[in-house]
Amino acid sequence: MSDHRTETFSVTGTVRLELRLGTGRATVLPGDEGAVVVDVRGRDAGSFRIEQSGDHVSLRPEDGFGNRWRSYDLTIRLPQGSQLEVRTASADVDIEVGLSRLRADCASGDLRAGDVSGEAVVRSASGNVGLAGVDGRLDVSTASGDIEVERADGEVTFRGASGDLAVGAARGSLSGRSASGDVWVRSFEGELLRCTTASGNVRVGLPAGRTVDVDVSTLSGGLHNDFAAEPGGGSGDGPTSRLQLRTVSGDVRLERAAH
Repeated sequence: MSDHRTETFSVTGTVRLELRLGTGRATVLPGDEGAVVVDVRGRDAGSFRIEQSGDHVSLRPEDGFGNRWRSYDLTIRLPQGSQLEVRTASADVDIEVGLSRLRADCASGDLRAGDVSGEAVVRSASGNVGLAGVDGRLDVSTASGDIEVERADGEVTFRGASGDLAVGAARGSLSGRSASGDVWVRSFEGELLRCTTASGNVRVGLPAGRTVDVDVSTLSGGLHNDFAAEPGGGSGDGPTSRLQLRTVSGDVRLERAAH
């Protein structure tokens, strides 16, 4: 039985890749236009299912998710702007090619991706997720895994239990709900940020020049507002950001965004 296998496919349109992987690792790299290259390493790599139907390519172990004793190491090369759907158990996924759409469902495996020009929908149990940038809608949910997004230009929806959410720059609206997980938006440049937590902390940075309309409610948590001590109380000549923040025992901090 071979432990190494490589397949190459020709495609004519936008690639739609579907990946199912239980254990191991998958690395998705930029490839040539019109071609998909899949390299599989692992015990009995020849049995790993690689199927093509037009511009749709499906990758999965022969027995579905695979078993705990059979781990695969995949290297996949895709054209820029491909669409990717990923479902993993404990496998880690590293995506270095720019995508037009991403859907991911991860159990305990970690996922890291570069830029997504369209929408991204990510579900994680205990795995951590890192995204470089999302131009379209971003919908993320996590149990105990942490989510970090460097840039989100579209609408963001977040649901979490104990996992944390960190967003570098959010330019669209953001709506989040968390139990004990923290929410940190380093620079909020959108119109509306709505966030509710139980014991999770909320931290929001706002760029200079924006007008801030703040509606904060906390039962036993603390509130630190850098804008309250400033002349005008956060009124600038730029666009208005509305913040609706609710916590039970979590702290709320409003601060100037770092340059």
